[in-house]
Amino acid sequence: MVALFGSAPGQWGSIEAYTCFFLAAGTGLRRNEILALRWSDVSSSILRVESQFVRYSDKRSAPKSKRGRLTEIPHRVEEALEAWHKLTKFPEPESLIFCGPDGLRRGATWWLKAFRRAMSALKIDYTVRNLKPHSFRHTLVSRLRSSGGVSDKAIRDAIGHGTEAIQDRYTHQDEDSVRGIGKAVDEII
Repeated sequence: MVALFGSAPGQWGSIEAYTCFFLAAGTGLRRNEILALRWSDVSSSILRVESQFVRYSDKRSAPKSKRGRLTEIPHRVEEALEAWHKLTKFPEPESLIFCGPDGLRRGATWWLKAFRRAMSALKIDYTVRNLKPHSFRHTLVSRLRSSGGVSDKAIRDAIGHGTEAIQDRYTHQDEDSVRGIGKAVDEII
């Protein structure tokens, strides 16, 4: 992970791409959740994930888990977000965090090209290893689980895995229930 996110923008080519993928690696959010984030979704190291973009559309829907969630932003990722917020042409609360020069949403093509460009710059053959941006999500979950410092339920809640019994779908999170995730991620990245 250090090779990927040691310094900005590095192999990512832009501060925006660096920040976007650092957020993906540090929170495990899905592509369409990240690309739907607005600055108003960020508040004192907590990220509110309430929607995602529908594939190939500007329409929004609930996240894949069918419910919103809160997740803690690791300190280093939060610093990158703050730096990007100071540089973006669209810092307003309702602006997308990651958007094109016109303020409109970024799409899957931008996402994939930015990832492949960074992997190529690092001489990582993403095709042989079958690496995709979604691999950050799996890596984060695996490393958090193996660290033993965070409960499986806290990981599921932060990541948005909807595999618990139905009553878990209706369990409401509060900010205290997600504290600790960011510190654990800071220790592994």
